[in-house]
Amino acid sequence: MNSITDYKAKVLKALQEGTINKVEAKECMKRGGEFIEVPIFYDTNEPMTSIMIFSLALEKMQMIEPLIRLGNDE
Repeated sequence: MNSITDYKAKVLKALQEGTINKVEAKECMKRGGEFIEVPIFYDTNEPMTSIMIFSLALEKMQMIEPLIRLGNDE
């Protein structure tokens, strides 16, 4: 299997397990495993953009890890 196939399999598994939702899976599949630059930070009070959805899905699947979180009590 190549890395794109592995990536898509991981996205589908995360969707099946409920780790990510359909919207997040769609954004991940649309980008096809080609990792682009994701925003370092963004305002969570603003409407979600496709890149925000994509980066949150990658985080939920533990493919990326945030370096810092501001204003979050977790």
